Order: sequence, then structure tokens, then C-alpha cells
Amino acid sequence: MRSHETKTVRGFWLFRWFTETPKDRMAAAIDRTLQLADSGALRVPEGQPILVENFSEAVYLAEAPAHGGKPLLVFEP
Repeated sequence: MRSHETKTVRGFWLFRWFTETPKDRMAAAIDRTLQLADSGALRVPEGQPILVENFSEAVYLAEAPAHGGKPLLVFEP
């Protein structure tokens, strides 16, 4: 027989977290996230670079049900 764990996912407002979290705690959370990604425990999906001039395409892809990688805006000098 297989045992199943109960998982909880809780969202948060990132801007509020950045403004209310002490810098040392923020750095520790970012370091831990990078450790999890490096170890393979946390999978970071590939992004899809899109020039900022094609912003509307990025919005379209972000809203599409199966858009593949997350659109990443690229700002070229």
C-alpha cells in the first residue's frame, strides 16, 4: 500500500514580501531556492526570450493554455 503526503501550496504577493522582509532573511530564502534548483529538487522551466519590441507576442504566449516556456522579455541596448 502506498502512503500519500498532503501538500499545501500558498501564494503570496512578491512585492509585499520584498518590502517587508529583512535583507538577511531575503538573502537566506534566495540562497535556499538556488540550492534546491542546483540539486534538482526544484525544477526551473526553460524560458523563451522575446525582444521587448514584441511585447504583445509575450503577452499572448503567457496567456495561451500551452505556451511552453515562460516568456522572458529581453532588453537590447
